[in-house]
Amino acid sequence: MQPPPSTWGERLASLAVLLFLFGWLLHWAPSGLGNPFSPDDMMNLYGAWDLDWSQLLPASLAPWTTIYRPVGAVAYLGLFEIFGWDTYPYRLFCYGLLAVNAWLVFRLTWALAGNAVAGFAAGLAAAYHTRLVGLYADTGRIYDVLGATLSLGCLFVYFGPRTRLRSALAFVLYILAIETKESAAALPVIAIVFDAAARRRPRWLAGALAAVAAVAMWAKTSPGSALHQHPAYTPELTWARAVANLSGYGSQLLYQPNYSVPVLGVVAGGGVLSLLVLVPRPAVRLGASWAVIGLGPLLFIDERDFGAVYFSFLGLAVLSGGLLALCFERRPICRPWIQVAIVAWLAFVLAKQHRIDRARTPAPSAWARSWPDVESFRQELLGLVPRMAPDAVVRFRSHRFEQDWMPLFILKPTYGRRTIHVSIDRVTGEERAPPDVDYLFEERDGGLRLVQ
Repeated sequence: MQPPPSTWGERLASLAVLLFLFGWLLHWAPSGLGNPFSPDDMMNLYGAWDLDWSQLLPASLAPWTTIYRPVGAVAYLGLFEIFGWDTYPYRLFCYGLLAVNAWLVFRLTWALAGNAVAGFAAGLAAAYHTRLVGLYADTGRIYDVLGATLSLGCLFVYFGPRTRLRSALAFVLYILAIETKESAAALPVIAIVFDAAARRRPRWLAGALAAVAAVAMWAKTSPGSALHQHPAYTPELTWARAVANLSGYGSQLLYQPNYSVPVLGVVAGGGVLSLLVLVPRPAVRLGASWAVIGLGPLLFIDERDFGAVYFSFLGLAVLSGGLLALCFERRPICRPWIQVAIVAWLAFVLAKQHRIDRARTPAPSAWARSWPDVESFRQELLGLVPRMAPDAVVRFRSHRFEQDWMPLFILKPTYGRRTIHVSIDRVTGEERAPPDVDYLFEERDGGLRLVQ
């Protein structure tokens, strides 16, 4: 692995790449910055707010915790305490993480392949893809994005010089990564496979990370955890499921509107695996093992949108940069100006494909059209009841949301009272509430009304 940029010129160039990648993302997906909170956001935000710092911070470094993704919850709670209900900083934070992830792909590919131009191409590929629209639309995907940031940081440190300090840093980053998103469970396997393919001496750190992954996944699937027997995460260990999912995700990657022929997905997966064995280049081997192993667990559960394979997608970006660096070793394209011209042409082709695919893919802002208006509900609540006692008893006779938990998840953080009792009783014909209810709300004539 090549050393990081050492001169001020190289550092400034690296910073310029980060700013360019951020601008590239904003150019293609600007509308996502203005999106409001989604229902998933309210569920995640309320879960973080209800637990508080005293529980979330220790859980973030405890792989055995059953608390749901505590590092992501720390991000939610920190943003909420600083910015409150203003959604713009949340979206800007997510976009910033996406740009940092692309930049880390650039740096990692550059370090492994020894070619900054190829590293830039990998970062450009990682910065934006039209089918990742869910990441650009919904703050609820912060777990995917932040988990990838921490995983990339762990990999970058892991493949660097072997010192005790760096090993400790990689260990901490990995705990934070797997306590943000379960996709990080693939990271120790990626490291072990890469070391084996490269015939590197096995590291005790890889075994330690694997032990952390085993403990964390046991805790996350044990009784009492959020993922225990969750139907969306119940695996279907069949060949048909794996082939169908591989075909579906492959079609999304290649901007196809429909599923590809199933056999093509299998051939593509086999091709990536063959690169791991046949091409003795660190960036190629890491990218190939990362893309395949990172995707593995998702092949046996219900298919999701393309954002679910974001971690594996970043591995494909590293792989593409490694292959490009291999091509750049050949004459006459080893000349720097030819390499820059090739990457500029690839960027043009990529931009053209993005422009075509955007016409048939919903924009980030389109995702928010079906979401309920959380802010208007809050303002109606505050207009009717500016302050609420800590022990207030609240009942909603009716409300505008599809999910009955939405009024509770909005009301308690709005008034800052965890001890308020909220119930949903869809009862009609009552003019007044029972005497033990302090506030009775109902939805009437397109707005919230205070009955009592």
